[in-house]
Amino acid sequence: MKKAIVVLMSLLMCVSLIACGKKPEIHADYDTVQDAINAHREGVNVVGKTVKIELEEDSKAGIIYSKPDLNIRANIYFTLISDKAKGNSTEINNIKKGQTVVATIDMIDDHLDYSIYMFAKEYTIYD
Repeated sequence: MKKAIVVLMSLLMCVSLIACGKKPEIHADYDTVQDAINAHREGVNVVGKTVKIELEEDSKAGIIYSKPDLNIRANIYFTLISDKAKGNSTEINNIKKGQTVVATIDMIDDHLDYSIYMFAKEYTIYD
């Protein structure tokens, strides 16, 4: 009987450790910045929608995405705006490579079709 309890407890511990090690599933309206840009270019209002961004480098002054898109021939930037009421400017500047951010688009500026800027105040950071 004691052996059965020990085996059962060991199995429960293993299962709980495995479950704790899983990363949370991250949901967003758009899986990439390119998906959001393509929707914007097709006339969809992306303001208020969420986009998932996997950081390929450390954040610099809140800019979490900065790349040229050769398909649409434009430079794309995604910037998190600090909210003084929340005091999150330090957090924005400390987002690191490898983290994932899900941000709600507050504003988009399609500047002369050559540079597209997206801005967000609301976001969640995942490690």
